[in-house]
Formats: sequence, structure tokens, C-alpha cells
Amino acid sequence: MNLKPPLTFEKQIERLMQHGMCIDSIDEDIEFLKRVNYYRFTGYALENRKSEHSSEYKENISFKQVCQRYQFDVEMRHILRKAIECVEIYYRTQISYVFSMRKCMVFPHDQHYDRNNYYKKDEFDKLMENIERETRYYRDSLVIKHHKLKYDNRMPLWVLVEAMTFSSLSKFYKCMYLSDQKAIAEKVGTSAAILGNNLHCLANLRNKCAHAGQLYGKTFNPPASLGRNFLQKHPEIKNDTLFGYLVMLIKRLPNKTKQQALIYDVLAVMDSYGKDITLSEVGFPESYGAILDKLL
Repeated sequence: MNLKPPLTFEKQIERLMQHGMCIDSIDEDIEFLKRVNYYRFTGYALENRKSEHSSEYKENISFKQVCQRYQFDVEMRHILRKAIECVEIYYRTQISYVFSMRKCMVFPHDQHYDRNNYYKKDEFDKLMENIERETRYYRDSLVIKHHKLKYDNRMPLWVLVEAMTFSSLSKFYKCMYLSDQKAIAEKVGTSAAILGNNLHCLANLRNKCAHAGQLYGKTFNPPASLGRNFLQKHPEIKNDTLFGYLVMLIKRLPNKTKQQALIYDVLAVMDSYGKDITLSEVGFPESYGAILDKLL
């Protein structure tokens, strides 16, 4: 089967008009498509198709409204990235500190390299192979060079975690014995099961935000563990949506000041774009403001 032929920017606008999209200004809309790929743009209009397998749009969908949804995503990713950076640094610190205090106090203080200190030994072996590859990206770092030369290619855990991707940090936590997971989770005020899930979710959300992944209209996997009591109290919240992940991120921030700052930024974005988006497409319930306020 032949692929679709490429279209000029002018033809892309014509195609959108043929499918029923209202074009506000041909010249301005062409300029937008020169900056944002056609395929990426139309991803924000999927909810307006007449059917799942149709390319035709329902009435009254405009190019401008789809642009606003796109810009909503841009700004939401920006504020989420700031919060995720804070969370990422915090959990690198907590995981390395607690595990080191429990396992690495006895000479030669390298017990974090010992597979016998982990429940999922085979997964730990694979993880260490991945981490070795990841540290090569930091081969020019003076800290990495120092430890590789002086300590036979080994590093204290609080150095090693800084060379891990956040995804590897999540897997590292899941390799541990449950007693170690619980000790770390207790330190940050949650359960081992919830923390393990949330670290996985945070790694996925980080990657989406870092690589300009679409948030609007997407299902998030795995569903975020928010706690049974919380979900029973708020059955309107779907934990596989952007809002579910947002609640999870707020809960994982280290203090009230950081939580309040993120909530303020989210509410500001919603004030700017709320009239152009469909709340259900991002999992925001009608009472999202009150729910976020109660998280503080």
C-alpha cells in the first residue's frame, strides 16, 4: 500500500478545510503549521471527528481553538517540568540516603553494588548494566572521572543516583527488599506500594514533558496510585488521566510551598485556556479547583 503523498503548507490548510475545520486566517494558520507539524497539530482535534475512523470534523471546530489546546499543552508541560525537577532531585536524595544508611555503613561502603542486597536480583543485574551505559554520558564529569579512577570504577550511592535516569531510579527502588522500600517510603510519608507506582508514573510523565509529548486527550499508563481513601472520597477522579497524574505529582512534592506553587500555576493555565479545552479530555472534574485546594 502506498503512503500518502506529502502536502505543501497551503495544501495542508486546504485539506483541513475539506474535512470541515474553520480557518480563521489562511496566512496566519500557514505560519503556525510551519512551526508545528501537521500531524502533531491534528492530534489536538481528534475529539472533534465525526467518528473514530472518520477524517471529517464536526461543525464549529476552528483552527484557532485547536491551536489553543496545543498551547495549553505547551504551558502545562512547562510548569510540570519545573515541579518534576524538584521531585526528581528530592527522591534521588531520599533513596540514596536511606539505603546508604541501612546498607553501606560497613567498610568498604559499596554494598549498593552487591546483588545480595536486592530482592529482584536478575532485574538488578540488568539495571546495573543499563546504569553503566548511562554513566558514559557523564564521562566528562570531574566527579565521575574522580570516582572511576580512584575507586576502581565504583561510586558511592549518592553519586551513582545522580548518573541514573529517573526511570532507572524507579527500577532501582523496585529491586530492593520490601523492608528497604518501606523505610524509604516512611521517610517521605507514604507506603512502599504507592511510592513504587508513583516513581514509575513520574518517570513516564517526565519523559512526556521532556520530549514534548501530548498530554491533552491522552490516557496515562500505569494509572497513578493515589490511595484508596482518596479515590473513595473522589470517585470522579480517573487516575489514568492528566489530572490523576497531577494529583500524584502534587502529593510527591516535598513541602507545602512547592505544592502551593504548582497548584497556583495549574489554576492560572486553566483560567487562560479553560474555555477552549474539554475538561474530560484532561480528566479534570468540574470541581478541580476545590479538589486541588484540599490537597494542601
